[in-house]
Amino acid sequence: MLKRIIIVPLLLATLCTIIALPVSAQVEGYRLVRKAERMADQARTDRDRKKAERVFQAALAKFREHNNEKGQSHALNGLGILYADRGKYAKAKECYEKSLEIKRRIGWQWGEGNSWVNLGNLHANQGRLSKAAECYESAVGAYQEARHEKAAESAMKQLREIYKGLRRHRDAIKRMEKELEQARETKNFRDELSALASLAAFHQHQGHYDKAVKYLKRAAARAGKVGDSKYEEWALLCLGVSYERLGQEPKGIEAYAKALEIARKRDDARAQVQISYRLSRLNIRQGNYFKAAEYYLNAREPARKLAEEDIATKFRHILGMFRRTWERTVPESSESK
Repeated sequence: MLKRIIIVPLLLATLCTIIALPVSAQVEGYRLVRKAERMADQARTDRDRKKAERVFQAALAKFREHNNEKGQSHALNGLGILYADRGKYAKAKECYEKSLEIKRRIGWQWGEGNSWVNLGNLHANQGRLSKAAECYESAVGAYQEARHEKAAESAMKQLREIYKGLRRHRDAIKRMEKELEQARETKNFRDELSALASLAAFHQHQGHYDKAVKYLKRAAARAGKVGDSKYEEWALLCLGVSYERLGQEPKGIEAYAKALEIARKRDDARAQVQISYRLSRLNIRQGNYFKAAEYYLNAREPARKLAEEDIATKFRHILGMFRRTWERTVPESSESK
């Protein structure tokens, strides 16, 4: 009987401890989120924001440890806002999308609406109004399904502002296309190139790289035809960037290589180093280390010229990258011999 009296309280105490541990850890996770939010609000320097980031990461680790998905979505959302404030838009987008994915999975519609609004704000701040409109439309739908009319009306208000901006953008595109048409009719190649460049830059800014490619190809061809090598080089460089953003790296390499050839003919040291850097980086991504090293070797002389002009500091990271690329290829080349 005495044994039973002693054992039962012990078992109950152990069970309470087992239950309490995850609960207290999750409470700690939410405490860390609130602390990180306060730190982010009060941050004055990038160092302060980095401290807040570390606290958000600690909260996220706590939630992941105990498989608390709602808590994870909170921490990811906070991290996204922090990254957006620091101008790290790619990281912010990644956090918002992960948070949104979790909220969809657990069926938290109000939280889903919040994530869509954050993504909409991110795209709007970058001038990508079409993408922002899509996000705000999704936010309105999610809030309405959650029966949260006040939040739905707030998202609708933001959506109306975006629609106004889109109308202005459409008017701007029409105006630029009209200028392009007039330049072609009057055979004014300078105005034609200017209109093509404006349209390409506009679409690049909106994140519509597929549309930018169309105008940049025309600009490069037109500049080549009239013998404007500087403009042709610029168009090919921008074309390479657009292909890179579209994930079409072989086409990007081809465009950059043509731009580099023109830069060499023009003896433009700055352009040679910049384009060589892009080519080296893309070839590394493709696993073409020998080709990347070749661009490093060819870029050394123009880089020295820049050093003589006291601009070397801007290209130190480029030269370092070329050097590291070459060092990676040395063991392979010695083995092949």
